[in-house]
Amino acid sequence: EVLKKFSELRNRSYTEREQLFIFFSSHGSYIKENDEGYFIPSDGVIDPNFPDSWLSFRYLKSLIGSIPCNHILVGVDTGYGGAFGDEGSK
Repeated sequence: EVLKKFSELRNRSYTEREQLFIFFSSHGSYIKENDEGYFIPSDGVIDPNFPDSWLSFRYLKSLIGSIPCNHILVGVDTGYGGAFGDEGSK
């Protein structure tokens, strides 16, 4: 569902002054070995042995960057959410 919504947002036309607010609220995790934070979707497995069902902060930031809107505000309510804004996790 999350990826489908990003596809819709990416394919939409935005005016120069239009604004977009994206809010994430979910369980989160952080894997120190690869310095990466993750959102765990409602259908994801909350187990560090199964990160394939998680969405990495790095990947989600790249999806946000592909949306052709000039003004995007992102709100994050998740465990390890502080790592979402970390410049080391681009």
